[in-house]
Amino acid sequence: MKDKTNQKNKGNQIPKSSTKNKTSRIPIAAGTLLAALAAYMFWPSAETTTAESNTMPATVVSSPAPAAEKEKLIGRWQRTDGGYIIELKNPTPEGLIEAGYFNPNPINVGKSAWQNKDGRLMVMIELQDQNYPGSLYNLEYQSHVDKLTGTYFQAVERVSYNVEFVRLKK
Repeated sequence: MKDKTNQKNKGNQIPKSSTKNKTSRIPIAAGTLLAALAAYMFWPSAETTTAESNTMPATVVSSPAPAAEKEKLIGRWQRTDGGYIIELKNPTPEGLIEAGYFNPNPINVGKSAWQNKDGRLMVMIELQDQNYPGSLYNLEYQSHVDKLTGTYFQAVERVSYNVEFVRLKK
């Protein structure tokens, strides 16, 4: 008789594995939603590609910066801890900027943009190449020392580094 009662109760219970799977999906779904929201807010939808060069401008909603301000970004910049070079050119009022990245050979730039955020001149460069899928630079122009400083997220290692670039003389 004990066996029949236990069998009846087992049939009415929700299997533990079923509830565990549902609960463990909540943080994953929330994390995915947050990542998608951050990507939506950070990267614009309109993009143009430049097939012949190592650049890809992207549109960013930004406060209009005076023409002289965005022009300060133009040039070749070398990372102080190695031979990594960023080349920035052709910033537009809409937030487009052409970016090239070299280590020392060209690395494909997936997205690049600039913006004037709260009076700070910012540059974002996303790399899309072998060994660099989704690696990201977030840099701020430091006018008093003519440098770009910020972070580099190395996507393969999933590690962020503080970085600094100095302008190369022509």
